[in-house]
Amino acid sequence: MKTKRSLAALLALLLLFATACGGGKITPAETEPATTAESADTAETKEAVLRDASGFCAGYGRGDITPAASVPLQGYGKVETRMSNRVLDKLYATCVAFSDGETKALIFSIDVSTISERIQKSTRAALSRQTGIPEDLISFTATHTHSGPAVNSASDEIENYYGTFFRGVLSAAKDALADLDRAELSWGTAKTDRLNFVRRYLLADGTYSQNNSGDYPSPIVAHETEADPEMRILYVKRTNGKDIVLVNWQAHPTFTGGESVTDISADIVGAFRSEAEKDLGVRFAFFQGAAGNLDAKSHIPGETRTTNYKEHGKLLCETLKEGLGHLTPVASGRIRSLRRVFTGTVNHAEETPERVAQAREVARALEKSFDDARRAAAKYNFANFYSATALLARMTMGATQDMELYAFAIGDFAFATSPFEPFDTNGMELRSASPFACTMNFGYSNGHFGYVPSAFGFEHRGYEGTTTRFVGGTGEQVVAVQLEMLQALKDNP
Repeated sequence: MKTKRSLAALLALLLLFATACGGGKITPAETEPATTAESADTAETKEAVLRDASGFCAGYGRGDITPAASVPLQGYGKVETRMSNRVLDKLYATCVAFSDGETKALIFSIDVSTISERIQKSTRAALSRQTGIPEDLISFTATHTHSGPAVNSASDEIENYYGTFFRGVLSAAKDALADLDRAELSWGTAKTDRLNFVRRYLLADGTYSQNNSGDYPSPIVAHETEADPEMRILYVKRTNGKDIVLVNWQAHPTFTGGESVTDISADIVGAFRSEAEKDLGVRFAFFQGAAGNLDAKSHIPGETRTTNYKEHGKLLCETLKEGLGHLTPVASGRIRSLRRVFTGTVNHAEETPERVAQAREVARALEKSFDDARRAAAKYNFANFYSATALLARMTMGATQDMELYAFAIGDFAFATSPFEPFDTNGMELRSASPFACTMNFGYSNGHFGYVPSAFGFEHRGYEGTTTRFVGGTGEQVVAVQLEMLQALKDNP
């Protein structure tokens, strides 16, 4: 049985690459009601889309996507089998709807780790059919909780769960559209150097390592870089309904797994949301930023960090309140969006006969156990066994991989999305060069293609640099395309 589970784990690792382009058994179309005649719910939703007041409006909706039964969880690759056995706190699909009187957009934040290319495309198409909103005006961002269902995996439990997922997403959209209310926008920032950190370390032997609970081959010298400290805030002041706060911040939500790897939880995102709504009386939406190299707690001896996800949520809320004290009005103009296909170059450089043979040895060890795989990876000088399985997975890919990038603008506010785990340096580069007064960078959005390190992150290798699909410099190339998209939106107000 253990061998079968380990083999399943290996196949799951390889499927991390495949699911970005497909994979999984379920599509929202398969879970939707029959559409031979327009359902009452669909008619009601489309009516809500049409009846909002003229002028700029915003609405908020939330749908419960908490699994009712045990499901496989995504994250914490050091654990062989993760089936949920307890709900620590509920998972939600949050939707913010915007309308300029003519055009509407739906922006989702969803409490899962990642959303594959196939799932986001089919869900977007289903939502467009249900609401009449064009697909290019619908965006999904995963909060990247590591204690949520592995919605990209192909398993019977996830197949049974997917109906819950889609109904929660649709419910959030319907409620947000029904909630549309006249609104004004303002934006702000807040900075904190105590709530996230770069989880990649320079070691005494000159190599770089990601945090892994203190198991380092050489003593730690320093963090690779300093973490992006900035929280970006969009405040939506409404005439009748509760105000809405959109927050863009960056850190891996990996607290609750430290307590139990089988709990379901939205982690620090859920704690932040609860604290903000209770303390400020607002509706809250969190959008994960460029967190590929960032964590929210430290394993470095002597560094004191918060150890409880609820405590961390309170500290995040305190940072938010500081930012809300210094808001700047932003004109709410016409809603615009762009979608472009970025073609990334796949990294095939390491596929020498010797290295491939070594990677296969690691894969065979993985069929026995994770411990065997770790020993084999160390023997052959892989950063970890994921680096070996990633090399084998890249061999199944072509020379390039297409990814969809989205950019949205409302007046002088804009956000750009990345369908992967970007490094914070690339996120800061995008914000500093953006032509908009307020720019947010949403990672983990509209698909998932794994890590895309910065150029120096790739050069320094380590976990992210050896498991990425792409060649070095891809992160900077994506930023250049995103800036072109933002400029095009700015030039067409």
